[in-house]
Amino acid sequence: MTRVVAAVFFAACSLGLFGAGVNAQESRTQDWNAAVNYWQAFGLMPEWTEDEKKIRDSIPEGLSLPLPPGVKELIGRSGAALSALESANRIERCDWQLDYAKGPLLTLPHLGKGRDLARQSLLRARVRLSEGDHSGGIADILAAVRLARALGSDQVLISMLVDAAIERPAIELAAAYLPQLNAAEQKQLQAGWESLRAAPTLAQAMATEKKVFGGWLETQLEQEARGKNPEESARSEEHTSEL
Repeated sequence: MTRVVAAVFFAACSLGLFGAGVNAQESRTQDWNAAVNYWQAFGLMPEWTEDEKKIRDSIPEGLSLPLPPGVKELIGRSGAALSALESANRIERCDWQLDYAKGPLLTLPHLGKGRDLARQSLLRARVRLSEGDHSGGIADILAAVRLARALGSDQVLISMLVDAAIERPAIELAAAYLPQLNAAEQKQLQAGWESLRAAPTLAQAMATEKKVFGGWLETQLEQEARGKNPEESARSEEHTSEL
C-alpha cells in the first residue's frame, strides 16, 4: 500500500498536478468576494459564556498591565474563526452587498461582528508579542487591520469609524513593541502594512452619505408629492411586477 501511495505521489509531482491545483485555486480566488469568507469567520466565533464575558471586559487597555487569567482560553476558543480570517484576508475584492436604497434604514450587522473578531485577533497578537512570538503577533495585527479596511471599504461613515476604532489599538500595539523587533520583523510589519488596501477618506464617506441618504430622502419626497405612502408605493410596484 505504501509503495502505491508513493508511486502516485511521485507521478503527480512529475506531471505538475500539485502546482496546477495551486494555480487553479489562485485563479479562482481572484473572482471571489472576501465578504462571503468574512461572514464564515464571523459564524465561527464562539458564543461567550457569562464568565468569559467578564474576562473580556476585564482586559486592561494599558499594554503595560498584565492580562487577566483565562485569556489564553478565550483565544483558543476563537482559533477556528481566526484561521478563517486569515483565509478571507487573502482575497482582495470585498463587497458587502449593501442595499443603499434603504437610506437611514440600512442595517450593517457585519460591523459589530467584524469588530469583535478583530478584537480577538489583537488579543492574540498581544499575547504572542508578550511571549516573544513577534512574527505571529505582527501577523495578527495585520490580520485585524486588513479586516478593518475591508469593513470600511463600503465608505459609509459609520463603517469608516469602525475601521478607525480597530486600527487605533492595532497601531498602539505595534508601536509599543516596535523597538523590540529585529530587522526581519520590522520588514514583515512594513511590507504587510504597505500591502493593505487604502483606508477610506472622510471626503469619500461624506460623498457616500450624500448619495445614500440624499437619494433616499429625494425618493420619499417624490412619493409624498404624488400622494403615495412609500410602503404602499413599494407594494404597488411589487404587485405591478407580478402582473
